[in-house]
Amino acid sequence: MAVESGISARRSQPRNKSNKRYGATPRWKKGIFDGLKVLDCASFIAAPAAATVLSDFGADVIKIEPPGAGDPYRNLPNLPGYPHSEHNFAWMLEARNKKSLALDLSKPEGQAVLHRLAAEADVFITNYPPQVRARLGITYDHLAPLNERLIYASFTGYGEKGEEANKPGFDSNAYWARSGLMDLVRADEHTTPARSIAGMGDHPCAMALYGAIVTALYKRERTGKGSHVSSNLMANGVWASGVLAQAKLCGAKFRRAAPARARAERGHQPLPVPGRTLADPVAAQRGPAMADAGALPRPRGSRHRSSASPPRRTATRGRWS
Repeated sequence: MAVESGISARRSQPRNKSNKRYGATPRWKKGIFDGLKVLDCASFIAAPAAATVLSDFGADVIKIEPPGAGDPYRNLPNLPGYPHSEHNFAWMLEARNKKSLALDLSKPEGQAVLHRLAAEADVFITNYPPQVRARLGITYDHLAPLNERLIYASFTGYGEKGEEANKPGFDSNAYWARSGLMDLVRADEHTTPARSIAGMGDHPCAMALYGAIVTALYKRERTGKGSHVSSNLMANGVWASGVLAQAKLCGAKFRRAAPARARAERGHQPLPVPGRTLADPVAAQRGPAMADAGALPRPRGSRHRSSASPPRRTATRGRWS
């Protein structure tokens, strides 16, 4: 009863100007990006998911797909190994809130339609490799002259420059394997590397691209000019293991992890994790030292315990250890 009275009292209080201005206007109800026009000219997960997040905040997103079967990602749940469902769960997740438009960008007529849309858009998102963009007439140099306020956001597997700029990438190889994460999470070098699940790297990468787009939108508010922002799978994978990457850059010394059985015999307590047990609380950060930056080394062994383990006081030093 007292709680109900308190609630009633609070509700009866008049709303201040701050609440009235920022808490109940139609624009905020529709979303902070209400009125923002976004072209999602991308496939599969990472880049389209960035457009999905923009749509969640009110942006109007048009997804450009090839005629016929559309985005190949539509067929993902039909591939072997995925759960059976009467619903296209993958497409429901990534394509929600979007309008779809079929355009054949290999033909001049399709490119002309896209150019007209880009001239009035706020954001253009693509994950086609640079060579493909050039062939389809959708590079930054093609679209920027049509709209000086356009935010052009591109996403690749391995970056916009270098020998692998045009190499297709997926989160299973570019994010998970090439970054070193697949090796780093093993208990030891004798453990079979684990496969990534669908979208495990793509969705964090989507948030990175979304952050880049929002930053560019803020820059446009300050300057009135659009810009080109980009991100890639491998860079985000390295960022995910950035603590160890920084250690390597600082010249830290690494060593191979002892086999799980040997560590258990020395008295290391296992760390429970869903689906399996690690022989050492820091085993997920260990691995063979690699000279190539393509796979990150693992740190020296330590006596760190799980954060769930209570601290203990040593009898001799009288301090927490």
